Amino acid sequence: MSRRHVRLAPVGDGLAVSDLRSTNGTKVDGRRISETTTVHPGQVVTIGAVEIELKGRHVAAPEPTTTEPRPTRPPPPEPATVDAAAPGPTPSPVARPALDELASLVSDSAVVRFRPGSAGEQAAPAMASALRRARRRLAGFGAEPWGVLPQVCLVDPFPDPAKPGEVVTEGTVVDAGRGEIWMVVTPEAPPEPPERPLALFFGAALPAADDIGPYLEGYGLHVAGTPDPDPVLRQVELPALSAADGELATGMALSFVRYLIEREGTDVFVRFLSTAQAGRLDAAAQDAYGLGLAALEEAWRRKLAAGPPDVKTGAFLRLAVRYLRPHVRKEGEMFVYALLGLAFTVVFPFAFRRLLDGAIPSGKFSEVLLVLGALGAAFVVSLLANLRRAFLSAKVSSSVVRQIRTEMFQRLQSLSLGWFSRHQQGDVISRLFNDVALLEQGLSQTLREGAFQALSLLVSAIVLLILNPLLAVIVLLGAPLIAGVYRAMAKGAQRRSIAVQEQLGGVLTIASENYGAQGVVKAFALEAKEMARFGRSSNRLFDSEVRLQLFGGLFSLSVNMIVTFLRLVVLGFGAWLILHHHLTIGGLVAFVSLMGEVLSPVTELTNIGQQLQSATGALVRINEVLDETPEIVDNPDATQLAPMSREVRLNGVGFSYSPERRTLEGIDAAIPAGSRVAFVGPTGAGKSSVLALLTRFYDPTEGSVTIDDRDIRHVTLESLRGQIGVVFQDTFLFDNTVRENIAMGRPSASDAEVEAAARAAELHDFVTTLPRGYATLVGERGGRLSGGQRQRLAIARALLRDPAILLLDEATSALDPRTERLIADTLERVGQGRTTIAVTHRLTSIVDYDRIFVIVDGQLVEQGNHDELVAAGRVYATLWAEQTGGVVTAETPFDAVAALARIPIFAELGPAELGTVAGRLGAVDLAAGETMAEGGGRLAIVRRGHARLLVPDFAGRPTPAAELGPGDAFGVAALLGRESGAVLEATGRLRLVVLDDQAMAGLAATIPAVGAALAGAPAAAGRTAAPLGGRRLSRVTIGPRARPSAVAPAEETVEPPGADEVRRLTGALPAARL
Repeated sequence: MSRRHVRLAPVGDGLAVSDLRSTNGTKVDGRRISETTTVHPGQVVTIGAVEIELKGRHVAAPEPTTTEPRPTRPPPPEPATVDAAAPGPTPSPVARPALDELASLVSDSAVVRFRPGSAGEQAAPAMASALRRARRRLAGFGAEPWGVLPQVCLVDPFPDPAKPGEVVTEGTVVDAGRGEIWMVVTPEAPPEPPERPLALFFGAALPAADDIGPYLEGYGLHVAGTPDPDPVLRQVELPALSAADGELATGMALSFVRYLIEREGTDVFVRFLSTAQAGRLDAAAQDAYGLGLAALEEAWRRKLAAGPPDVKTGAFLRLAVRYLRPHVRKEGEMFVYALLGLAFTVVFPFAFRRLLDGAIPSGKFSEVLLVLGALGAAFVVSLLANLRRAFLSAKVSSSVVRQIRTEMFQRLQSLSLGWFSRHQQGDVISRLFNDVALLEQGLSQTLREGAFQALSLLVSAIVLLILNPLLAVIVLLGAPLIAGVYRAMAKGAQRRSIAVQEQLGGVLTIASENYGAQGVVKAFALEAKEMARFGRSSNRLFDSEVRLQLFGGLFSLSVNMIVTFLRLVVLGFGAWLILHHHLTIGGLVAFVSLMGEVLSPVTELTNIGQQLQSATGALVRINEVLDETPEIVDNPDATQLAPMSREVRLNGVGFSYSPERRTLEGIDAAIPAGSRVAFVGPTGAGKSSVLALLTRFYDPTEGSVTIDDRDIRHVTLESLRGQIGVVFQDTFLFDNTVRENIAMGRPSASDAEVEAAARAAELHDFVTTLPRGYATLVGERGGRLSGGQRQRLAIARALLRDPAILLLDEATSALDPRTERLIADTLERVGQGRTTIAVTHRLTSIVDYDRIFVIVDGQLVEQGNHDELVAAGRVYATLWAEQTGGVVTAETPFDAVAALARIPIFAELGPAELGTVAGRLGAVDLAAGETMAEGGGRLAIVRRGHARLLVPDFAGRPTPAAELGPGDAFGVAALLGRESGAVLEATGRLRLVVLDDQAMAGLAATIPAVGAALAGAPAAAGRTAAPLGGRRLSRVTIGPRARPSAVAPAEETVEPPGADEVRRLTGALPAARL
């Protein structure tokens, strides 16, 4: 059987059988059906290899009853459906049995019920064991501690109690309100592991149970040890989490839940689910993670797209080698000093043995002084060498870090605005400074201490072998043990280090936001809320730091245990050698003293290893910036753009910031050189996005932007932006002088040119009144200037470029009316001879513009000058009336019942029946130029917008025949058997309400007048009439799929397009077998 096969619905004394375009087809009495067919008692329905014989009239499935105690504490949510796919022959469905009709296997975890002699009986013992394990894993979650024993029923396929007319042929139904979990079990489809159903079952008691279903499923799959779905999810274009369904929704939920658990741990995730209130998930996420669900989902998507961190210690060392190449001579000098620094280490054990075994027993103090003198000389050499080595190491590591920070800052300058909009400011600053500081510590330790300790270990080991090979072997055998501990714990240290850096970035983000939002904070008395938000973020950082330090302490403790054990073994074995005259006391003392010089480097190297893991974690975050590919760069064939002389043109431009929503669609606009044009429209219409494309902050996803017929993607960014001056709505000024801020427009400009630009912007007179004139500091973000002064300075900065194109992005929207009028007069004057392109919502400032483009919902809906657009009486006229106090024509409300009553098919219906029909209407949106063909059993009514009707002429060419507006219907003739080949074409954004073929078939079957009106109308070719009643279950595959049945006819096993992709996703989510 295919996964979507058949729908059964009661009708009269029989069943309405509808095939859902299944692979093997559905047959009634051996005849394959293509439309809904009514089956009566005595007839046989064949579904794949399964036969169902109708014995009598339809009866409702009996309500389950049970004699087992019922849980009374969990709230009764709607039953949740969890499905697992295992295609293959399925037994005929029987009514779901009552609990007391089933045998039971009672344990302290659950009551497992089954029908004797069925596949459920065979699976019951294993399920009981699995339930016991699953309950231990979910201990304390939701209603689990209440002592409720869920009734887990392993049964044959049965009618779905929640969806009449449908049969549960596989998977699981969780009904927490009744304390029941029903699992369909067949020889081909074993039950799924119980963690996911139990998570839904116990989670039903949580306050926000209705809102957290996907999180409960994901948590159950995580607890069950379901394999990682990320490799498959990376190959799929993912919708929003809330919009996903089926197997994709399950995989996304599992991946997102695992991301949350890795981010803060299981306890925080469970607390998030437990404290969330209905309708307030975002607040609970803020409390638990410091971010809302949307921000968490975005961070998860970035992590998913990036894949697992591939930066290992080896990569860190390779990076160090690459940056150290310019300092080879200093590195060689440091190696020499490292050797000299070991002079004392090498001399000391031999001198100590000489002192104990020769100098002291001889009784000659001169020999003692000779030994001490040699030790002193070796100490002085080591001290001076190590001092010089430390100086060179600090100099080299600081030079390397400076280079890395510079490269990182340079890469930030090359990234597009889209990258910055996707990353928080505090997080980026944390990477640039804190992560680079960690990297500096790692490099410094590696250079200054790592190499020295490794060399010290090598030299000391050689000396130990000289002193006593047997004891040396014992000591050296401990090194692999310590290396094993390091290898086992390295990944955990790196992960905890990354978590600390991410939390630090979150703290910096909050601090940065708060600093820039002090006006809002004080105006709305948000001080306490902000302190609480900062406190929660600081607490999360504290917890992450504690976890990192605790892990580091455990690491050091493990190493110290090994070192102490080795010391004891050496002392014991050394004493035994002395007793048997194989070693002198002086030799043992010398060996033990030098043994510290071997074990100490090992311990130091493990500590350096911890710092190296922290540095490697920082390198992961740094590489996310260094490896980021700039989205907007000069193409290889880019050439210089000549000064603009003819026009700017947008050709079918489409653009979106994210796949979920299109910002601009099909924009065609021509802007002659020297003209003044404006883009207007409601808030969020996409006006500013047009300017972003003109400056090539982004590239269009469709169409092109050209200047003098040259696509701006094929000219250099420098030559393009060199001809453009921009005045933004939110004027940003640097914390520098007035002169320096104006000169940002052209850094090479002379003082005279700066002052000329200020005069043109009518700023010069004001500047001369300042105590230090053009040398006056404007403060951070220009805080010492008024809004109008900042705007004039921005205009002067733009004019200094002498731009051919002047872009004004809401340049006067934040000003008072008088200042706005003065600035507008200035802009009009300085715009003479330039191509001025403005974006504004204040229409009074553009009434004299040559052309105005009106954008609504990302589409260009009208264009013309002010008088033409007002006379047209459409969107612009409405906006003008709203701003000037004129009469605004309200949109006529759409009356679906009245529109349906005008259609012949529904002319005989009363208000109640028309209301029923209206309730079946579904919405369809068409963009300008998109079409809908007649036929297919579909009826459409224009809800909003306009369209034209195209019919084929004698040569088959589409010819306009009529204009359709709100309330007009399309598709009636085809329904009545008079299909003409007509096509509906949207002339703008069009909203239709539609009755599809299934809805029409259902109306025909349930409303006699509709059926009579449609009687005699031939069915559209290839059309499958809609089944009556219910909706098909959405299948979710989480278990291993069974092989297709061998008894299915060979010609019936052809899979539909895309089946292979479905299997790949399914294969990514297998659950562990019981």
